Amino acid sequence: MNTNKNILEEANQIVNNRSQESDRQYGPFSEGMDNCAQMTSLLSRKEITTIDVFNVLISLKLTRQSYSHKRDNLMDCVAYISGMDNYINEINLKPQKIDENENIKKLYRDLYYHGEEIEVRGLKTKELQNYQIIFKPYQRFINFPSRKLSLKYIKDELMWYFNSDFSDLSICDHAKIWKNLVNDDKTIYSNYGAIIFNGNFERIIKTLCNDKYSRRAVIMIGDNDNLNDEETNDCKCTNSIVFSIRNNKLEMFVHMRSNDAIFGLCNDVPFFSILHEMVYVVLKNVMYEDLIYGNYTHYANSLHVYERHYNMLKKIVLLDEDIIEIDCPKISCVNEVEFIKEIKFTNDVYEKSKKYKSDSEDNPKFSFIEWLLKN
Repeated sequence: MNTNKNILEEANQIVNNRSQESDRQYGPFSEGMDNCAQMTSLLSRKEITTIDVFNVLISLKLTRQSYSHKRDNLMDCVAYISGMDNYINEINLKPQKIDENENIKKLYRDLYYHGEEIEVRGLKTKELQNYQIIFKPYQRFINFPSRKLSLKYIKDELMWYFNSDFSDLSICDHAKIWKNLVNDDKTIYSNYGAIIFNGNFERIIKTLCNDKYSRRAVIMIGDNDNLNDEETNDCKCTNSIVFSIRNNKLEMFVHMRSNDAIFGLCNDVPFFSILHEMVYVVLKNVMYEDLIYGNYTHYANSLHVYERHYNMLKKIVLLDEDIIEIDCPKISCVNEVEFIKEIKFTNDVYEKSKKYKSDSEDNPKFSFIEWLLKN
């Protein structure tokens, strides 16, 4: 080592001119630091960024220097600072990839890296408390390669909600989990549609038509009687749904007491998002012509993943899986909303939809209904 050379000059030669690369063959500097961050994240089960790696190495060199002066400590420290500066500049120069589903991917990263492991009713879970995610308009399908949605089941559950009947047990034919929730009186009170579409939907519309800025456009889903019933497994996971118009946007807020991020969330979000759209379509057509379809904010007091899904969560995060998009037509008009609310989704629903449209003048095609009924 040439101790007569200025440390800054020598660090510049190492970092920018790669003066030692022919001997060491460490590979591209920034690429190596990116790889180090990924490996450290995997080993520590914490989300470690490339900038974190630079900061750790800089801190390590300064810590060593605090014990004993070594020229290498100072030169390496300067070299890492220079390398971090280059890395930041490289990022700023690169075209930024916009991932429309980054909010969803972050949710699963947060669960994987920051979820606290607890045991509930004998089952291990990784949990985040008081978690919030904001879904953009029409963003409603959480569909990863490792957690592929059953679109058929999503549609079956939607139609079950739209049938709005606590006594409708047909959902048990589509998912066995529901069989464990049937009450002694042959009901399932977790059918949110039976709460929403038996007067509450109309009340929400009336409330916001009478007062655009009302804070009373709330549908209570959970209730104390249900929570206090120790004999039932049918304990509703949703507390409330709130609709609010601010800045001429219809926003929706869903409050959950408990939400499984693999099964529950992925099946809940499509229904809540479509409900949001239904309220928007009606309000825009009957009262606020320039109304904008706003965001849907989802709160969960306990957002969790069960142990049986830990490997699935790991794949989603460590493979940085992208969402597989699912096409879903927009709801066309108020008449389509009314059809959804009023019709019972039985075997002859398609014929009924054609008659309903023919009875309505200037009615556009019910694209959403056709999508819903398509196998």
